[in-house]
Amino acid sequence: MLTLHLSEIYQRGLRSFQELSSLERDVFSVHDANLRFEMEGTLSTFVGSSASAAVATWLNKTLTTIGDKESQSLLVSIAAGHGVDSANLEDLSSRFYARLEERWALVDRYLEANGAKVVS
Repeated sequence: MLTLHLSEIYQRGLRSFQELSSLERDVFSVHDANLRFEMEGTLSTFVGSSASAAVATWLNKTLTTIGDKESQSLLVSIAAGHGVDSANLEDLSSRFYARLEERWALVDRYLEANGAKVVS
């Protein structure tokens, strides 16, 4: 089984997201969104920034792949509302973040089905 080290993937992904493998990008995008919310209290800059556009796009793909329709719907709503109503964006972001454990459980299942696991 392939072991993916979260801290290593995150550091490498910050340097060059494009150089990560597909599974590593899945892990990085989920982790990066969670950290952005913890630092900023919203995901509006995550989905609205050209610097993180590739990661946000990949996260949307990952959420589809792992079957997390609720998180994906929230992410799409956040992206569509960028810059419109900050209170609503914060609420959507909080709801997205609240699904953290469910999202990681789905990621873990997906990774296991692909012969991999993530460790801290």
